[in-house]
Amino acid sequence: MEDICEDCHSHPLLELKANQTTLSSERLELRKFAYEDAPALAELANNSKISDMLVSMPHPYFEQHAIAFIKSVENGDHQAIVYAITLKECGTFIGVCELNYSLAGVSAIGYWIGETYWNMDYCTEAIHKLIDEGFGNTHITKISASVRIINGGSRRVLEKCGFRYLGDGLEYSLLNRGSHPMEHHILDRKTWISLKQWK
Repeated sequence: MEDICEDCHSHPLLELKANQTTLSSERLELRKFAYEDAPALAELANNSKISDMLVSMPHPYFEQHAIAFIKSVENGDHQAIVYAITLKECGTFIGVCELNYSLAGVSAIGYWIGETYWNMDYCTEAIHKLIDEGFGNTHITKISASVRIINGGSRRVLEKCGFRYLGDGLEYSLLNRGSHPMEHHILDRKTWISLKQWK
């Protein structure tokens, strides 16, 4: 796997984070979080089908968790550019995605969508836009992603976005107090260029 970034102050995503703008796709807008998102965030995140697939989301998930998360994003505590995923037409909050810069020479993505909005290709659309932002506006060469082996939906999102499978490993979940088998995937700039016209 990639080396941990010892000097993340020089990571190419930092300038992008400092100038974070709203990203717009056909049906979605990816924007900065606001404290007004807390009730909707808590409602969607309080779902074990989501938290069981993540390594850092508590369950049950209450509004105070949402407020603490938004505050940490606002304070820059995350080594990531974090976006609220919303429906363009009505502004409804539906999920979260991020570009992480804790690894040297590569970015990692993370994402989840509320269960109400599964099977509508919203997640794929959001990740397409996130990838385009990362590769299109920085010089990063690779974007990585990890998913639990049992998370077929997330794996399909990565496949539709052009990621290739690297291998399996274990990842420790502080919240679940155990290690889970994970799949590791990668998308390089060359592949992204060949797939720029996302379908």
